[in-house]
Amino acid sequence: MGGNSLLAVRLFAEIERKFAKQLRSQGQEVAFLALLDTCRPGYRQRLSFLQRISLHINHIVQRGPKYFYKKARGWSKQAKYQIEKVYKSYFQNFSQIIKTISKPSKTNKYLDISNTNTQALNNYVFQPYSGKATLLRTRDENRTESIGVKYDLQFGWGEIITGELDIKYIPGSHLSLLDEPNVKLLAKQIKICIEKAQN
Repeated sequence: MGGNSLLAVRLFAEIERKFAKQLRSQGQEVAFLALLDTCRPGYRQRLSFLQRISLHINHIVQRGPKYFYKKARGWSKQAKYQIEKVYKSYFQNFSQIIKTISKPSKTNKYLDISNTNTQALNNYVFQPYSGKATLLRTRDENRTESIGVKYDLQFGWGEIITGELDIKYIPGSHLSLLDEPNVKLLAKQIKICIEKAQN
């Protein structure tokens, strides 16, 4: 039988990669390590205003009304996602403030922990991983915010994965890859990758 198979969804990619590295250091095989549409911080860049206008005009000429419909649908999903994210964030922060106010003695401790977490995130240095990995990523043109954003082909993982980094394109956008019918196609792709890795 093959080794362990690990799949990270979005933000958990670094935790998964560290776990795989730990397994390998213990002599265990990691047959399949996959990063699911996960971009390392700093590996997307917003294009200039003129470049973005040029891209929009080009897409309007090529696709006509379909382009507007697709963008409107994407903007709608993105707006819903952002509103939910902001709502959850405000609710969590408000709850924490209420808890902190009701227990003033814990205020300094909470601020210390928050500052320590922020500092750790800012100072974090990604360590190399010498095994194989597969990046399952959506195409840039399917990413809701992709017009006007340039992504590194390997989403920044090429500098960290020192073994082989295989890139597989998956259907949908970052927000829809786990929705039907995209999730079925994604599951099929993952199954193929795992079977290939274990043989």
